[in-house]
Amino acid sequence: MTPTPISPPGGGEATPSQHPGGSYVASGNCSGTAFTHTQSILISYTGSKEVTVAPTWLPSSGSDVSGYLCDVYVQYTDTLEQFSTSANDLSACSNAANAREMQVLDISSYTRSTGMGDNGNISTSANGFVRRWVQQGDSADQYASFFTKVWFPLDDATYNASIHNDNVAAMVVRRFVEQIAAGGVQYDAIGGSAGGDFIPPIPKFNTNLIYI
Repeated sequence: MTPTPISPPGGGEATPSQHPGGSYVASGNCSGTAFTHTQSILISYTGSKEVTVAPTWLPSSGSDVSGYLCDVYVQYTDTLEQFSTSANDLSACSNAANAREMQVLDISSYTRSTGMGDNGNISTSANGFVRRWVQQGDSADQYASFFTKVWFPLDDATYNASIHNDNVAAMVVRRFVEQIAAGGVQYDAIGGSAGGDFIPPIPKFNTNLIYI
């Protein structure tokens, strides 16, 4: 569906809906189509150790690497919707649709009152949200994926500190989310190839909205 042109700031009146049953009429002086993006993520984690392979002529078990083994659910929705306000001049109308809320993440450890503990959940307590006037190339879209046994290795100092320190835990969780959005993190795909697969990039998941 072709987005309704913004008017104003483009000038003129908002185009009423022509679809059967639709009766949208702009009630404000500043009306048009707004683009809205919402997102959330849920991570269930358990502290773990992974045995590495020693790079010798006859490979053998190397040192253990600490990290978190996670199940990850990530989703976002993009919509195009009619939006109307009472802004009454071009300057006010140009930003009238703008809104932004941070995606708030909470860490809930099963074993400790601070830090990540040995296991727990990272949940979205407030969805990430951005709204603005529609731009060229915007379209309605939605995405939802569940990744099992996602592996996030950490150096021992960071891992040990994240278990009981809130500040280090927040840093680690932010790194988790940034890596998930960027793609390339190994996970165990159901029915996937031996040794697991890699999370593909999720470019529309906005890490600038993350607050923890």
